[in-house]
Amino acid sequence: LGVARSDTAGAVRNRRLETHYLQVSVKHLLPTVADRGVVAMAQDETLGAIRACAASGLCEGPWLVLRATFSARLAVVLDAFAKEVGTFDAFAAQKATLLKMLDEFEQPPFTLQRLAELLLEPRRQYGSTPKYMNGVLKLLSVSSYLEDPTATGPDDPMDE
Repeated sequence: LGVARSDTAGAVRNRRLETHYLQVSVKHLLPTVADRGVVAMAQDETLGAIRACAASGLCEGPWLVLRATFSARLAVVLDAFAKEVGTFDAFAAQKATLLKMLDEFEQPPFTLQRLAELLLEPRRQYGSTPKYMNGVLKLLSVSSYLEDPTATGPDDPMDE
């Protein structure tokens, strides 16, 4: 029973942090929206897009839009980590590097699913800012993209 309580407390804390990150992320993406209903809908859609990637590993919708969503969310998560846990000397430079690396992907990286998981629950496995940033760095240090499930190549055995 004691384990369930700590798991529940951790889940509640993660949801509060997730909501906070998302609220700031959507405000960053939609700074001119004044209607709270529209902002709440956008928050749900933003979180929904990231959750869909975390669940399926696939990109739902145009990558350029999703990339902007991931980038904004990453910036907010890193700022929250810095505020709650602390920073280190090269934090600003490392943050800029991570955001630049993400923005350089012309297609979704094959590590998209894990990146989405880290953006949804950043403190689940990482307790310090440098460790989280190193984890994200590893995910963004790839050169392979997700394969388009609708594309078939000439070597596809289904074509024969």
